[in-house]
Amino acid sequence: MKRTLKSLPILAIPAALALSTGAVQAELDGKVTGNLTATSNYVWRGQEAAGAALQAGINYDDKTGIYAGAWTSKVDPSGNELDLYIGYAGTAGAIEYDVGFIMYPYPQNSAANAEEFYAGISQGAFAAKISTSSDMGDYIEVSAVLPVKRWEMMVHFGHYSVEVGDDYVDYSVTFTKPMQGYDMSFMISDTDLDDDAYRTVVSVSKDFQP
Repeated sequence: MKRTLKSLPILAIPAALALSTGAVQAELDGKVTGNLTATSNYVWRGQEAAGAALQAGINYDDKTGIYAGAWTSKVDPSGNELDLYIGYAGTAGAIEYDVGFIMYPYPQNSAANAEEFYAGISQGAFAAKISTSSDMGDYIEVSAVLPVKRWEMMVHFGHYSVEVGDDYVDYSVTFTKPMQGYDMSFMISDTDLDDDAYRTVVSVSKDFQP
């Protein structure tokens, strides 16, 4: 992921990661997957990060439970966001757990760079996660995924204790349905911040193996 990674065009990042990960895959025991998403609105933790955006990511999952990857999206006004992460996922009885570290570099605005540790647990349809950062604050979220006829519905609730600005609560409902090899989703998202209107997001995504 160099040349440097900050100078790579957004669509070149998945290809570069696929090549570099493929070079070491023979020594590891796992798989590489990728994803592409076109969204009408990039909403992150209830806040609008950008309007319409193209997003791409690639991930390596090892059978040991270790994983690593990268994800990128257009953001306003910083140009592009690039997330780099590494973590470990496993099970303890009926509980699944996930811990890791993520960096948020902004190639066009290094002053916005941040990093974060996270830990989450899930059982069946329910999940909870905490993310903590000296740069951004602490975010606690819970979610539940439920089938609704031919759709999958996810209900999400989060509380953000931010380092700069007012703490707030965000909540959303997302409906997702597979359609001809793609996933179509529709989300309604809002926060308890004053004068903050709710947002609707329509997205189309595709998972693939390089």
